[in-house]
Amino acid sequence: MYDIDRLLALVNGRNGLCSIYEETMESLISCDEEQLILGVDKLVELSNAIEDINSCINTLAEADSENGDNIRCAVYNRGSRAGLNEALQIVYDTAQEGFGCLNRARNASSIVSERLANYKDELDKKIRSLSIQPKIISYLNRGVSTEPASGNIDNSV
Repeated sequence: MYDIDRLLALVNGRNGLCSIYEETMESLISCDEEQLILGVDKLVELSNAIEDINSCINTLAEADSENGDNIRCAVYNRGSRAGLNEALQIVYDTAQEGFGCLNRARNASSIVSERLANYKDELDKKIRSLSIQPKIISYLNRGVSTEPASGNIDNSV
């Protein structure tokens, strides 16, 4: 038999991470470029932490051969809530909060993705606009030596 308190604690922990994920995604819509990159890194960390919790939940579900499918239905909001017992209906309702956060974050993700693409394009343009060639490139373009072959490379470059 599953431990309902442990299951609710895991779902609540996941909900907290989902809420932070949503807040972070929303902040990336209007932040500066430096914060944009840091925010994306934070999203990756949060996603990994959510996956770790999901792994713990799956372990609990697998350990209970009798209720495993119902546990998964409750924590991942799959299937009908009405088919679950009262305790798992509470888990189902609690899990909905986190999925609401993730759905709102998904809506913001297209805007953030567009911002990232624009930022990448700006960086590409800056790189292409650099007209300064290192001395070594200019040197190689002129040829290794314009003097008779002495075997020496000019060290002043």
